[in-house]
Amino acid sequence: MHAAGPRPRPATGTRTQFNLGRALPVLVMVLVVVADLITPDADRVDRLLITVPALAAATWGVYGTIGMGLVAMALRALLVVARGEPEDLLASEGLILGITAASAWVSAVRTRNERDLAEVTAVADVVQRVVLRPLPPRLGHAELHLLYVAALLVARTEEAGTPPASR
Repeated sequence: MHAAGPRPRPATGTRTQFNLGRALPVLVMVLVVVADLITPDADRVDRLLITVPALAAATWGVYGTIGMGLVAMALRALLVVARGEPEDLLASEGLILGITAASAWVSAVRTRNERDLAEVTAVADVVQRVVLRPLPPRLGHAELHLLYVAALLVARTEEAGTPPASR
């Protein structure tokens, strides 16, 4: 496999989406606290804090997910106590704790699957490099400028709407 020039890089949009995904639980916490403070006591916006650990499980690791769940629990407790309704505190904290535990498990499974996929991808890349021998830079009097692009990369760039040749 002979490539003229640098290897294709992954799409930059995936990095931006990843960072937005990691910021989403924090953004939800901020928005819920602000909304709960500016709305009347009859409108209970603080209940939306139960979504924070589930959102964190999509992009954060196990400890990050647990941390987000604990911060959500603390914020919910502060909002309930500030409102003067501590009788609602135990049930809501238990619910957030249960969702945090389930989300931490989901995060562990997701992390393990991502690690397995990375290992399989690395092995496939090595196998492709072994099987596809490098092509000569010249064929007779003609100079060759060749680039091998894996089918998976072609499929990903087509999904993103970018032709592989422009990458």
